[in-house]
Amino acid sequence: MTDSIPSADNPSTPQPPPRVIEVTAHVVQSTPGSSPYQMPPSSSAPSAGPATAADVSGAAAGSPPPSAPPPAPPSSPPITPSVSPIAPPPSGHGWAALCHAIALVDFGFHFLCLGLIATLVVWLIKKDEDREVDWHGKEALNFQISLMLWYLAALVLSCCLIGIPILFALPFAKIGLMIYAAVRAANGDRWQYPLTLRLLT
Repeated sequence: MTDSIPSADNPSTPQPPPRVIEVTAHVVQSTPGSSPYQMPPSSSAPSAGPATAADVSGAAAGSPPPSAPPPAPPSSPPITPSVSPIAPPPSGHGWAALCHAIALVDFGFHFLCLGLIATLVVWLIKKDEDREVDWHGKEALNFQISLMLWYLAALVLSCCLIGIPILFALPFAKIGLMIYAAVRAANGDRWQYPLTLRLLT
């Protein structure tokens, strides 16, 4: 018995039914604001819920604490120019000139030693406050003491008529020299009287 071989030319040979392949299309419905090509979430992946306080505290415990920001450097105070202490204004040379000029209250005559006393008072008041007043007061006092000695010598010499012109010249010499000394003292100069004994130094 011979087996029959199916042939395409033999229509009597039964053919197997055609295989139908079913293709199922999965339609993804897009929503506004989402891409139509976005894949749906897989059901096997665990859904991430809202973070709880325990999760946050656990994450904070496992991670090193954040380092605190370094403290800001202290702000330096504004730089102010150094101000040197203001020295008191100088008293001027008025008192020094007064030591010489005040002796003219007696108009050149040693009447009751008014000029000598007035100069002594000014010198005692201001000598510790101003070195110029101290120097000029001593110089004026030395001149008046020396002038007094010249008066005494002129009185003695007046017996032989020699001291009479000296007695007349001494008042004018006193007025002229003391005015000149006062002007020099007002200009800040130290001028010494001629023919004067330096008893006060």
